[in-house]
Amino acid sequence: MIIPCEAHIGMKAFPVDSIWEFKPEDPWVAHLSFVDQPIEWVISLDLVEEALTGVSGELHGYADVQAEFMGESLFIHLRNGQEKCALAFRASEVEEFLNKIDTSNAQMVIGQKLDEFLETL
Repeated sequence: MIIPCEAHIGMKAFPVDSIWEFKPEDPWVAHLSFVDQPIEWVISLDLVEEALTGVSGELHGYADVQAEFMGESLFIHLRNGQEKCALAFRASEVEEFLNKIDTSNAQMVIGQKLDEFLETL
């Protein structure tokens, strides 16, 4: 699903079209990339849901990906150790993405991965 956003880097802001993907074989994350860009970030669905349902302005997550809900926007903060960028999305569009995905097979995937792990022991 393509969701427009605004990227904030330092004092500059510019529009960007982001691509949110859900892969059933990896039911805990959303894959976030950008139109005409080779970069992809993997973001925990729990992190996004926690930010959207939590206290406005409260920062969720740690390290290179954090999320916060403020007003009508969901902010995803990305860091690579040197640079940082804040992406501002309309929260309603991210919620629409979350409502469209099907995580019903998550338990089956967890069971399969556990079985694969146990076979390696």
